Amino acid sequence: MKANATNAFQLHHTKGICQTHRYVPLSIILVAHGNEPIPPTGWGAVEQVIWQYALRLRALGHEVTIVNKHRIAAVLTVMWLRLSQRVDIIHCHAEKPVKALSRMRGVLLVSTTHNPLNPLQLDHSELKALKRCQFAPYHLILREDIRALINSRNPNAQCAVLPNGVEVHEFKTVATGNGKAAYVGRIQERKRQDDCAMILDGSGLECDFIGPNYGEIEPSEALQKSMIGEWDRATLHIRLCEYSCLILLSKSEGQPLVVVEALAAGLPVVISPACTGNLDLNQPFIHVVEKDEDLIPAVRKAISQREELTTQIRAYAEQNFDYDSLVQRYVAQLEAWREVQ
Repeated sequence: MKANATNAFQLHHTKGICQTHRYVPLSIILVAHGNEPIPPTGWGAVEQVIWQYALRLRALGHEVTIVNKHRIAAVLTVMWLRLSQRVDIIHCHAEKPVKALSRMRGVLLVSTTHNPLNPLQLDHSELKALKRCQFAPYHLILREDIRALINSRNPNAQCAVLPNGVEVHEFKTVATGNGKAAYVGRIQERKRQDDCAMILDGSGLECDFIGPNYGEIEPSEALQKSMIGEWDRATLHIRLCEYSCLILLSKSEGQPLVVVEALAAGLPVVISPACTGNLDLNQPFIHVVEKDEDLIPAVRKAISQREELTTQIRAYAEQNFDYDSLVQRYVAQLEAWREVQ
C-alpha cells in the first residue's frame, strides 16, 4: 500500500491539482546540521533551502520549527518538542540524527541527504551519509539516481524526487552581461576551481571565482589572480546577473543550488555531468562538458548566447525550480505519505 503514495502524488500533480487546503495545517520540524546560521548570512546552500521552505510553509499556515544543532543536541531538542507539542513531520536535512529519530513513533520521518553523491564512485564521506540516512522510512531525494542508492540499503524506504529550488524573483536580471564567466562555490578540490582556472589561463576568457577559501587546496597562480572572495546572499541576488555565464565543473554534487540560481539570474551554464541533476539537457543554454578540452569552446558559446536567451533562461528557472511551486509539491507528498503511514 505504501508504494502507491508516490504514484498518487505524481498523478495528483500531472493533473495540476493541489488539495492541501483540505487538510489541517501541518506541524513540521526541519532539522539542519548546526554548522551555519539560519537564515543564512552568506554561504550555506542547505540552510538556504531550509529557510526558503520555512518561509513559504508558514505563509501557507503550517507550523514550522527549525532545529539547527549538532547531532545529539538536535536529537534531544526534537524529542523535547515531540513531548511538548503536536508534531506531524520531522524532516532531517542532516544525516547524523536520522537513526536516533527513526525510533520515534507517531510522526512521519523524512530524510533528505544533500551530500554530493556520485553513484559510479562513492567516496568515504558519501558512503557514511547513505549509511546514516538509510534508517528513515521516507526520503525526499534530489535526483532520481539516488533512489537506487537508498533502496539498496533500505528496500522498504519510500523515495520521491523533489529538486532544490530557487527564490527566482529575488535574483536581479539585466539584458547584457559583462562578457565574463562566474564560478561560484567554496574553493575546494571537489569543485575543481583550480583546474578550471588553469584551463582558461591564456585563452582570453575571463572568469571570476566567487566563494570562501578555507585553505582546503593550494590555489595555483591562475586561480589566485581571479579569486574575488565570498559574497553574502544579498550580493549574490544583485550581482550574479552581471556575468555572461556560470561555470561549475564539480566531480560530484547532489543538485548544485548555484546552477539554478544562475538560471534565475538569466545566465547560460557550463557544467560537468555531476552538476546536471534535474536539468533538461535539451535546453540550448545548458552546456555539459564531458572533457576538459571542451571547456573553452563551451564557455565561448555560452557567453555568445547571453543577450539572446536571458529571458528564456529566467522563464525556465521559474517554471521548474521556483520555491512557490515546489512547496505545493512538498506538502502534497507529505500528505500522500501520511495517508498510508
